[in-house]
Amino acid sequence: MQAYCSTNASTKKSNVVNFVPAIHKLIYKQKAPLEKVFDVLATRTEPFDSKGCDTFYHMCLHEPLRPPFFRRVVAHFDAFLTEDDAGPSDGTMSSMISLLVKHGEIELAERYLAQRRAKHVDRPPHFRAFAPLWEHYIHGLLVVHGGVSRPSVAGQFDTAWTFFQEIKAFNTHLAPDTVGPVMVTFAMATIDKDDAMLAKVMAELHALRYQITADEAARWRDRLASSSWTTVSIAEDAMRPTCEACGTALVKLGVTPAEWPQLLETVKTMCMKSSYTPSKRNDASKPMSDATKRAALADFEAWLTRQQAKVKPGKTHYIIDGPNVAYLNQNFVGGAFRFDYIDTVVRAVEAAGHVASITMPSSYFNEVSLLSVKASTATRRLRKEGKLFFRTQTKADKAFLEGWIKHDRVFRCRREVAPDDLFWLYASAFLSLKHENTRVISNDIVRDHIVVLAEQFHLHRDLIDRWKDTALVRIRILDKNLKTEEMQGTTVVDGLSVELIETPPFSRVVQGDHHHVYHLPIAERAEWLCLTRKNTQH
Repeated sequence: MQAYCSTNASTKKSNVVNFVPAIHKLIYKQKAPLEKVFDVLATRTEPFDSKGCDTFYHMCLHEPLRPPFFRRVVAHFDAFLTEDDAGPSDGTMSSMISLLVKHGEIELAERYLAQRRAKHVDRPPHFRAFAPLWEHYIHGLLVVHGGVSRPSVAGQFDTAWTFFQEIKAFNTHLAPDTVGPVMVTFAMATIDKDDAMLAKVMAELHALRYQITADEAARWRDRLASSSWTTVSIAEDAMRPTCEACGTALVKLGVTPAEWPQLLETVKTMCMKSSYTPSKRNDASKPMSDATKRAALADFEAWLTRQQAKVKPGKTHYIIDGPNVAYLNQNFVGGAFRFDYIDTVVRAVEAAGHVASITMPSSYFNEVSLLSVKASTATRRLRKEGKLFFRTQTKADKAFLEGWIKHDRVFRCRREVAPDDLFWLYASAFLSLKHENTRVISNDIVRDHIVVLAEQFHLHRDLIDRWKDTALVRIRILDKNLKTEEMQGTTVVDGLSVELIETPPFSRVVQGDHHHVYHLPIAERAEWLCLTRKNTQH
């Protein structure tokens, strides 16, 4: 089986070379035996074939390895980890740790993880590299030494807990969807065995804001069927004001007074650092200096303060995300910017005695503006081909704008200052410094900004989620001219109906008293799992 490398460089940097034939082709297309594939991979050490290792070591998990072959595979990995500048990828690392655990080589798996951490202190391994060993500790699998099976001391709960604390100490990113399932298994393992450990694991699930899957809910029910606990599935509506099964009231986790300044300062920094390149068509805007940006944000704060002064006791100040509301129900070619939708929301809010403040890009104040809605599949295809869609103001549009301007209800968000969605993020943080009655009406989940807040500004995702859960109000506008909808329970204004969808009065996170009761939210369902210790009185 011939093999060659497409470079003459004699480097130890394994990520700069394309090897031929590729290992994945040998395995998946040519169906070569794994030991024959390894004969090729083993020759690639000047440099190592990192991509090939990813594929090969993953395949090793799915085929039985003869002991002599297993030892050769381990020796190759050892050399890769020791000699190569970059070393194995997280994928290869994860596969190798899994393979070692599978073959009972726990101490060697621990040593390789420690070696990897020491070699790249500033580049912590991905969680999946730790996961196989952590799962082993949790399950307490049997370890084979010299052909004799004995219970693994690494299966003890304290060992599993200590190992998880080590993972956190290395600043490894802990994504809820990857860490949560393992933590759920950990929690199940502690039931009726270690109440103190169960409380600590549940607290971690709470901090992760993990919501269990329907399959995990079924596992909980099976696991607790013969335990000292009972499980009941409860519809979310039946959790108000207290759980109908156990009588416990869930709590809402908000942003603390000490955290709002941090949020505001972070969003302000995002505004100051945001860049803007004017379009070639109908845009004479120029990039702003920092001083001009600060002045523009000060004007925004002054407008918010004027609007807040109008709020009566017991009422709410609603910041309306203008574009998000105006582009609702967009499923037709070209889309539209519905000023009447925004005005309908304003009037519905004010009819209830609240205050409405609109944030809207300055471009929509122009006679002609570019539409940014994705709209239909046909429209998306046309956009990829370079087709642009514009709108021209109608007399009704102008009347809406003039009315909002007259009553100081709208703020022109200049793109050269910041993207328009940063304005309502800014408004939420700025007003919440001193007031608890601010909400933002928007269906925008600000996914991109959340990534920036977490990864560039190091805001904990728990804080971001608590802010969203506290500040955002979703909206539906039912338009009888577009489709027939059920109108019950909505506010009707001029043939349009507005429904503001507040978040529940409690946070969808694992909650409990760490002794007798736990409540686990079920993802994708308006449902909870209530875990109650038997013979508990409430």
